[in-house]
Amino acid sequence: MTDDVRTDYGQLPANGGAPLGEGAAGAREGRLRQVLLGAIPFVIGLGLWELLGRLNLESFRYVIPTPEGVILALLADLKSGQLGAHLWITMQEVFAGLGIAIVSAVVLGGLIGRSRLLEQAFYPSIVFFQALPKVALAPLWLIAFGFGLGSKIALAAMIGFFPLLMGVIVGMGAIRREEIELMRSLKASEWQIFTKVQVPRAFPSFFGGLEVGAVFALIGAVVGEFVGAQGGLGYLIDFRSSRLDLPGIFSALVVLAMIGVIFDLGFRALGRKLMHWEGE
Repeated sequence: MTDDVRTDYGQLPANGGAPLGEGAAGAREGRLRQVLLGAIPFVIGLGLWELLGRLNLESFRYVIPTPEGVILALLADLKSGQLGAHLWITMQEVFAGLGIAIVSAVVLGGLIGRSRLLEQAFYPSIVFFQALPKVALAPLWLIAFGFGLGSKIALAAMIGFFPLLMGVIVGMGAIRREEIELMRSLKASEWQIFTKVQVPRAFPSFFGGLEVGAVFALIGAVVGEFVGAQGGLGYLIDFRSSRLDLPGIFSALVVLAMIGVIFDLGFRALGRKLMHWEGE
């Protein structure tokens, strides 16, 4: 009789009873719908931009180039390789700064998230530091680290640090007391509680902070290049601004916007892949 009513839980679908194929297909359809909905404002804005360009408004034509001019400038930049060289410099700064921000946020956020005393001691200082205008600090980093990559990496790390830190702290605090008590009743060590419960709980908040922090690190690197640099997309935009090369400026801006979108989508996809237990 036991065999007749036994349920093989290993064969149950992970999505609440629906076939796994249907769940995956539904998730893909949902993501496609999200992309299409997100593209609507972009297409409308691009159409209005083209319309204003065709009206030949003097005040508009000397401030913003037409989409056709931007596309031609972008193609010319790609063909010459100039854009790629400056993009490589900016990406070095962004990834180095983001790496420093991630390591610092994980270490400090992990300590603060596990200790109420440390949170009370450090949190006011963190908020005070975050309230400082980072752009105003850019010249100080330039004096401290010079015109090379160091000052841009430091600025990217500083601006990208706070969203990551808050993601780790919030995620570490997401664990419920009942979960900790259950693990301790099972004779789990503090390390096992940390790795098996707290770290998985912190993943959603951490990746949320990572999506924002990556874009902020990109902004920090470009701001540093505006202040003083020998290369990079920020340097290229500043150089072209002095020559009133509007299509060239927008060509670099389009690349920066595309990098921001790629960062957001890439880290979001990485988070979904690593957090497989969250479901679709």
